[in-house]
Amino acid sequence: MEVLNGVATKIHITQAKNGSTTTCEINGKPVELLVFSKAVINEGDEVSVAGKFSRGVFKAKAYKNITNGASGKRWVFILLGLGLMLSPILVGLPMIFIGWRNMSAYNLVKNA
Repeated sequence: MEVLNGVATKIHITQAKNGSTTTCEINGKPVELLVFSKAVINEGDEVSVAGKFSRGVFKAKAYKNITNGASGKRWVFILLGLGLMLSPILVGLPMIFIGWRNMSAYNLVKNA
């Protein structure tokens, strides 16, 4: 898990019923942020995002907007809860892992 800090530019937010996708550039690097509620990021805001690079795009799982204090993360508690309920079945283990990764990403940026 990596943290990318910088100024957000070229922002595009798409709202869907299962969350929102924000695409932007931070310090010239392409970023795709998938969070539960609409990200509050404006052109020129200083932000921190946590995630990892995949095929040239930084796939962010959590963000903190330093300029206005907003923050957000992907589904965490739902995945952890479902994973714990389904843990006797092998399907639950990946849900626990994904939920834990999303929480770790949020913890990296929340104190930025």
